[in-house]
Amino acid sequence: MKKIFYCFCFCLIAFLASSCFSPWRGDSGNLTIVWGNPGHSRAGGSYHEEDLVEFSYKVTLNGPGGKIEQEFSSMEGASFSVIPGTWGVTVIGGIYGESIFEPIQLLVMGIKEIEVKAGEKKIESITLYNAGEVFSWGDLEYWLNDSYYCPDPTCAKFNYPHEQIILIKRELEAIEGSEDFKKSKNLEMLFENPLRIYRSIILVSEEPVIFKRDEGFTEEFFIVHSEGGSPSRLTLGMPGMSGTITIDGSDSGNNAEFVSNLSCQAISVGNNGELVMNRGVTIQNNNNQLSNGGAVFVSGTFTMNGGTIRNNSAGGFDVDDNSPRAGYGGGVYVDYDGKFIMNGGSITGNSVIGGAIDSPSNPSGDLVDIPSGKGGGVYVVENVLSVGGSTKNFIRNGGTISGNKPDQYVIEPPLD
Repeated sequence: MKKIFYCFCFCLIAFLASSCFSPWRGDSGNLTIVWGNPGHSRAGGSYHEEDLVEFSYKVTLNGPGGKIEQEFSSMEGASFSVIPGTWGVTVIGGIYGESIFEPIQLLVMGIKEIEVKAGEKKIESITLYNAGEVFSWGDLEYWLNDSYYCPDPTCAKFNYPHEQIILIKRELEAIEGSEDFKKSKNLEMLFENPLRIYRSIILVSEEPVIFKRDEGFTEEFFIVHSEGGSPSRLTLGMPGMSGTITIDGSDSGNNAEFVSNLSCQAISVGNNGELVMNRGVTIQNNNNQLSNGGAVFVSGTFTMNGGTIRNNSAGGFDVDDNSPRAGYGGGVYVDYDGKFIMNGGSITGNSVIGGAIDSPSNPSGDLVDIPSGKGGGVYVVENVLSVGGSTKNFIRNGGTISGNKPDQYVIEPPLD
């Protein structure tokens, strides 16, 4: 009995000692979110402090403890007791409709990923950007396409000259538990034409969304342009985003015959254009048979911080002129004047087509001899004019390039 008593006392002392010397006490942490102070606007857009003060706000946390939501009528900030771990925090601000029970009309938005430790009292600020929400392909086209672009400086107030967040949402009536929600776990949008980006856009989603091509559409999903020397940027996803974005180049039922002879990438980035890709974004299954770059063609700048580029290909057989085409850059093709900065993410399972293959797009049905391409994962046309004589257009700081065929990445000087 004494042994049991001594053992109990020893365990109790050990527990109390560990509690005393532990850097954190308790099982939870405290997270305070601020998104503005009087006299100092954190807005990344054209709204001023006097506008932000009048808005109502909703703060949403997604993390180890599930989902937490709370609404506020001021900019004073919000405090939460949370389980330690990584939390995605979203702040939206705007105005209510005629009734306080109606959802907030989204006008500004900010997203951030925050790590909270046990016992920690953490204060984080979140940048608010001008924001809009879309529920359909038509909405997305209106917000992003060139029909909404006006090069005249007098149109600046309509063009949202500052960086802007576009939030993809499901229609309100398709709520969880309804028949529409049960039929489709993912929200699918069928692209009818390319979306041309002429300004700075951040595209996010609050649930899984898939972009696919509609019947007869065989061009890029996104074309990031520069207009009159003014830079444009498309950012896909943000750290802390609650949803995912998948750009899927595979056929959509009736679109199989068109997709089988694709002549484009999923995304092309023009001179002075910029593409930023973050965690939660996937580009997959885009088979570019007639040109280079299965997923992304880069003449501007592509920064990959996270996400996945997988199962894309370049090269194949051209049905129109009955000829084989070698492919370069099954995942990413970086042109001479382009730059690819890889900080994270994964490029895997991509390929360039080569050798004798059975091509379903060859009307004769015979095997097709495709000239061997290069750069199953990444192909870079080296810019040898950079300082020191080394390439500056492929900068790899992290991420994974693996499982691509016939090689992972190739860097070559431009052809004469």
